[in-house]
Amino acid sequence: MIHAGRQGGGLETVRAVAFDQSADEISQLLAGRGLMVIGDDEDRRRYARYVVGEHTSLRRSIVLETLSELFPTFISVDEFFALIDAIGVSDDDGHKSILPLGPELPTNLVSPADLQAFLDEIIARSGEFTGEGEEHRFREAFAELASAAANRLLDSHPDVVPDVVTDLVLLLRETERYSGSNDAFQTLGKLFGTSRGRRQSSFWRAVDRIRSHPYITSPDDVNLFMVQHLGWPVVLTADDLAWLVPDIQLRTDPRDRQTALRTAHVLWRDFGQDPAILASMFAATESDPSLWEQLTGWQSPPPETSEMAGHMVRVEELRKRNEERTTERDTSWIELIDTLRADPTFFDHLSPQTADSVDSRLFHLWQFLSWRTQSRNVYAIESLDVVAPIFGPELTRRFGEALIAFAYAHTPQGATEQEGGARSVTNFDIMALGGMALAASTIPSWGKTISPERADQAAHLALIELNGLPAYLLPLATAHPDRVRSVLRTAIERQLDRADPQGHGLLDRLKYADPAFARLMAPDLLSYLETHPSISAVMLEKAVSVIIRALPHVPDGVAAFVAERIDKAADPVIAAYYLFLLFGILGDPAVDALERKMLPLGPNDQATLCCTLLPRLFGGRFHRSIEVPVALSVQRLEQLLVLAFEGVRPDEDINRPSGEVYSPELRDEAQDARSAIFNRLLQTPGEATHAALLRLANIPGFHIEPEWLHIHAYRRAEGDAYLPAWMASDLLVFERKFDRPPTTTADLQFIAQRRLAGIQHDLINHKFAQGDTVQGLVDENAVQRWVASTLEARQEEAYTVHRETHYVDEKEPDIVLASRHSGVEMPIEIKVADGLSVAQMEAALATQLCGQYLRHDTTRHGILLLVYQNARRDGWELTSGAPKVPFDNVLAHLNEKARLIREASALGQQPIVATIDVSKVVPIKVQRDQARVKAAAKRKASEPNRKPASTKKRTGSK
Repeated sequence: MIHAGRQGGGLETVRAVAFDQSADEISQLLAGRGLMVIGDDEDRRRYARYVVGEHTSLRRSIVLETLSELFPTFISVDEFFALIDAIGVSDDDGHKSILPLGPELPTNLVSPADLQAFLDEIIARSGEFTGEGEEHRFREAFAELASAAANRLLDSHPDVVPDVVTDLVLLLRETERYSGSNDAFQTLGKLFGTSRGRRQSSFWRAVDRIRSHPYITSPDDVNLFMVQHLGWPVVLTADDLAWLVPDIQLRTDPRDRQTALRTAHVLWRDFGQDPAILASMFAATESDPSLWEQLTGWQSPPPETSEMAGHMVRVEELRKRNEERTTERDTSWIELIDTLRADPTFFDHLSPQTADSVDSRLFHLWQFLSWRTQSRNVYAIESLDVVAPIFGPELTRRFGEALIAFAYAHTPQGATEQEGGARSVTNFDIMALGGMALAASTIPSWGKTISPERADQAAHLALIELNGLPAYLLPLATAHPDRVRSVLRTAIERQLDRADPQGHGLLDRLKYADPAFARLMAPDLLSYLETHPSISAVMLEKAVSVIIRALPHVPDGVAAFVAERIDKAADPVIAAYYLFLLFGILGDPAVDALERKMLPLGPNDQATLCCTLLPRLFGGRFHRSIEVPVALSVQRLEQLLVLAFEGVRPDEDINRPSGEVYSPELRDEAQDARSAIFNRLLQTPGEATHAALLRLANIPGFHIEPEWLHIHAYRRAEGDAYLPAWMASDLLVFERKFDRPPTTTADLQFIAQRRLAGIQHDLINHKFAQGDTVQGLVDENAVQRWVASTLEARQEEAYTVHRETHYVDEKEPDIVLASRHSGVEMPIEIKVADGLSVAQMEAALATQLCGQYLRHDTTRHGILLLVYQNARRDGWELTSGAPKVPFDNVLAHLNEKARLIREASALGQQPIVATIDVSKVVPIKVQRDQARVKAAAKRKASEPNRKPASTKKRTGSK
């Protein structure tokens, strides 16, 4: 609030905390921000001196925040870069970052001298040209800020570009991942060309700097193309001849005069070859014979040799011949189509079709259709739209009918497969596939209307498709599953039996086809695996990749079969592929199977196993994993991460030089997959992740530093503390009711927890407090009804209250809250704690609430509400024979139990324990009795000397 200008107090507090290095990072950072906003100049000057002097013991974020606010008013340019040198340009995660320093920082630098000094320091730390386009962390971190500073410096130099600005642009251009990624940099490049002086000064500075570039093999021969290619951001025009031509004579360095002449001649040649300009170039070279001779040579090129002349004649002959052939081909097509359009009845008299022949006119029309089809990555042709405007409606219709008739009459020959995956397919098969695809797309319910024999024929033709499978095969498999399955099974077994590691067969296509095909073929693939225990690793990988897409639709008993194969596999690669399948089938238990398999293996075999398995489970930088449909719990991710670091040891990692092109190996992907496991753990919300990170931090010698794990655990807890983003409608409800509509069970739990806390407060502190009323409720049922009634009275627009809603196994929780916005439900189990033992309360939490009501995926959050009516003087035993403790200790014990349940799985039960405690409320009857006693005592104390009335009988006189 102070930093945003909404709070003016607290100066003494921030003065104290900002200089207190014993405070935590967040507190000291926020205090420093507050001091720099509401403190006076003396506070800011003292704080700047403190950060400059103590930067080695301060967190990086505090130093950067101080630079962002106090530079350059209280911190000089030299001090700024001394601090940057000390803290570096990489954040705690190793990413290059100097946030919150940004492009607005240079606006505080007023004088050109300060901007010049600032940019000089950046250039001094940006290194020299490398020619490799490699990563330069300082350049990239400061690129945006430096570009903004260079723009400001140019504002004070309207007709010249300072050398430091040209140097900056050339260096940033070399860092390819940055160039063009920022508006300030783009604007800077455009400013170079806004005046003749800027173009001239920046050109010659660029020429001078580029002579030392590794790409320049001859520093004496720099031309315009080289300068522009290596980062000078200007395109010259004919107007620039006005300074280039004089520079041919005026530049003192002979190499510059050579560059000026070559550049001027290029512009003269490209912009009209003005004789007057040429004359001025000759005049400028008169004092330098070598340049004059060079210019003269350019104007008098050597005569064409006889060899070159002969070559040009042959090129012209080839051009004419190709042109004639194209014309002849087009003419023949036009004549044929015109003839056929004039008499479409020729289809009634086609030559008889045989296995080796077909009417040439039909064949040529199909060839024309294939030629006209824009996409030739498939053989199947499902529409004649591309030829309909040329053929006309009648010829198009008759051609489609004839093509379909040909397909129906043709017996597929199939593809002839050779070693290495090469396939040979006949034109007639391709033509028949086109006709079959056309029939499927134009005949309604085609798959359901054709005979089983036709389905068999269509399935065989589908196998010759160029890429993937034709679209008609999926509805065909739905209508005739047995026929399609038989054809595909034969093709799959042929590929598996051949076991060609270079071959590309049906299994490779099924890996990316519709999952319905995987579900259709999974039983046959599993049967093949059972009967072929010695299948090669290459073929096993292909088979498993298809089966995994059929999950969860696999036969019973597959998990046991796969687990047995894992145990028996001697080859770690074979074991890895079976483990991949087991992960897909079982999920969490597969981690135990992996651990058992790794235990007896040596380091090399462990690495092979993990390098094969992990990229397929989690993907890598270059490997697209096939998604496993079973999520892993947090505990299993934690266990798997430990195994990953054992199998893929960081001390054996391949460290690729930044900016270097390389071919990724399986080890690269395994390293990325190991990181992906950790990232998935970090991104899993919930207390289970927080607990897992803390457990990892306590493992001696674990490969991730405990400090980092604690930081990630803190960030996870911080992220979980944030409520979901509000919708626009939520704001209206909040404005009207000071409440937020719940949409998830977690939202309901949070709201119910707040409502119960409010009830507890009012029972004790409200002016009409009813704690004694709750205390006097006669049994648990009465307590449940009172709680339900009270929650209903406070429901507003958030939820509705139900009792005895049926859950799993006909169990009925005491109260159920149902969201009025999404319909989700959250159970509340209510127990009166007075007469229960700790074991009974634990059972209510674990067995009743979690075991019965929180078993469904849509109902993971719930509340155990303990109502403590009357004080139990002797307390409770937490365990048998333990000393008795008060209710607060019992509540802490149960909260710990609930936390452990929540931490067990991010996707499991998430219970909390709440309480309504009226045990310390004094009952009304006791209050009245106490009031009467006090009143009597008070009266007695107010009349200490009063004598009691006489009891003697008064006698009268006679």
